[in-house]
Amino acid sequence: MDNRSMIIRHLCFTGPSKQTALIQFNAGLNIVYGPSNTGKSAIVDAVDFMLGRTVKNKLNYLPQHDGYDRILLGIQFSPDEKFTLSRSLSGGIFQCFRGLHLEYPQNLESVELNVVSSSSSSLSQFILKKLNLLDLKLRKNAKNVTVNLTLRNIISYFIIAETEIQKKDTPFRNGHRTENTTYDSLLKFFLTGVDDSALISDEEVNKAIISESVQKQLYDELILEQIQKIKSLGKNVNIDKLDNSLEELRDLQQKLLVSIELDQNKLEDTQNNYALALQSKNKIIKSRYYLETRHNEITEMLERFYLLRNHYSSDVSRLNNIEEAGSLILELPSKFCTQCGTTFGEHKEHMSCDGINEEIVLAAATEIKTLEILSKELHKTISVLEDEKIESSVEINEINKLYKENEINLQNIKPFISEYKKSYINSVNKSAKNDKEIYSLTNISDLQAKKIATEKIETKKPKKDKNNHNLPINSAHELSKIVGDFLFKWEFITEKNVHLDNETVDFVINGKPRQSNGKGYRAITHSATTLALMKYCEENNRPHLGFVILDSPLLAYEEPEDENDSLEGTNVNKKFFDNLDTWTSRQVIIFENKKSVPLMYQNIKENTHFTKSQTDGRFGFFPMK
Repeated sequence: MDNRSMIIRHLCFTGPSKQTALIQFNAGLNIVYGPSNTGKSAIVDAVDFMLGRTVKNKLNYLPQHDGYDRILLGIQFSPDEKFTLSRSLSGGIFQCFRGLHLEYPQNLESVELNVVSSSSSSLSQFILKKLNLLDLKLRKNAKNVTVNLTLRNIISYFIIAETEIQKKDTPFRNGHRTENTTYDSLLKFFLTGVDDSALISDEEVNKAIISESVQKQLYDELILEQIQKIKSLGKNVNIDKLDNSLEELRDLQQKLLVSIELDQNKLEDTQNNYALALQSKNKIIKSRYYLETRHNEITEMLERFYLLRNHYSSDVSRLNNIEEAGSLILELPSKFCTQCGTTFGEHKEHMSCDGINEEIVLAAATEIKTLEILSKELHKTISVLEDEKIESSVEINEINKLYKENEINLQNIKPFISEYKKSYINSVNKSAKNDKEIYSLTNISDLQAKKIATEKIETKKPKKDKNNHNLPINSAHELSKIVGDFLFKWEFITEKNVHLDNETVDFVINGKPRQSNGKGYRAITHSATTLALMKYCEENNRPHLGFVILDSPLLAYEEPEDENDSLEGTNVNKKFFDNLDTWTSRQVIIFENKKSVPLMYQNIKENTHFTKSQTDGRFGFFPMK
């Protein structure tokens, strides 16, 4: 199956005399944060409304809606497939325009799309066709009656409102017991990629009980259809040895599970080693930068000190000449001043003379001593700096060797990451294919049993498959591991002890059912579940819309039920956003309170901040009057 994805590009409210209310989104992580009553939940509600809510489920009214008459939703399936959906705030049909438009395109041709999913020209059919999800079936009840897969019966896996994210029921069901079978079938479809089109309902079989020959023909055709499906997977079927084939496939599945486990452990260990080597490299780079900076500082200081030493030497030499010459002149037997020529007795003329006298000679001698002291101190300083320069040169050489060794280590690890990842994906794909084969062979076995029962007793109803709701073990195991991996990376749990309970279709985390915790705990684990399903589908080439919208996943920071439910003072929010920020191949849109968003993510210009302030930043989604 060529699985495609879709992302949300923008949401606009427009009106004849109103300023457009607009928010735009990109692929990857999008964060919209701010205080309550700034329009965050209104955006989530409007996106859900624009993806096919019927008139019975109208847009939640807000006073800010007054004056607006139309909503525009931009969606994208590929670089060349961009569309804008237009709909009245009151509901009704959609208009679909090619391209992304932030205003209603008056002069462009549009296609009308109905709200009713069963219509061939409905919004549901339009989107599901783009995603290769058209004409699929989901099991409705124990009698194997099926319903069509529609955009509305899968949307709760992708848009999680604040009231839903903290609910006590499993994230995989809608809370209505009569629809549990359908939602269990939906989860199985996302995990295996196989829908329930092959199921034969009791009603269909009952209608076929006209004669034994008609029933046999019906079962033969259905069995042949299943055989063709298996052949399309590259496997031949021996009807006479069906049980042996099933046993072989189940044995192979167990071996594949072991292989997947080993491959994943190898991959995780190798990735951890690579991460440690990368951390070591960063530390080496920082240390080298410090050493080289210090080395350059020492070199610069030595150059200055060498120049100062030369100045000292020159000054001492000059002062020695003054002292020596002055002493000789003062020793000469003369009554005349050697500089001005006057007699020493002529005080007035001689007092203005600049010639050498005893004070000058004494001052020169004193200055020489001072400079000699300074020169000794300077010499000591230069000696210490020269020793430090030599040591830093040695350390720089050593750390350069470490850097080269670390680079070689990183280059050696890289191929193993690719090799183990390839092996892991290969094992997972084989397991998925094996799952499909087991599923088809099981259907053939069931059809054969029903055929035999029909031959024995013409009016006997086919035996109900009580275990048909069970989730595939391997797929449930893999999904559980991804949920545990998310929670572990967010530092929400310290051990990856997570498994999916088959009865409640919900996760048990560290031995405790997810539903038994407070609403803050349920919100973040619901988020991990929703994100894990998208991650699983991406890694295993399973169908998925390609985006997830989460309203208040970090509720435990803002409104915990009690101390045990609070995340105050923990690093979970930072690790949560750090983890999602690296996931660029899918779209994740988070709506949160400012308190729950770390400061480093509040300063990113791509994220949207509603301030609820009339003077600072953007007030909210809807422009102020």
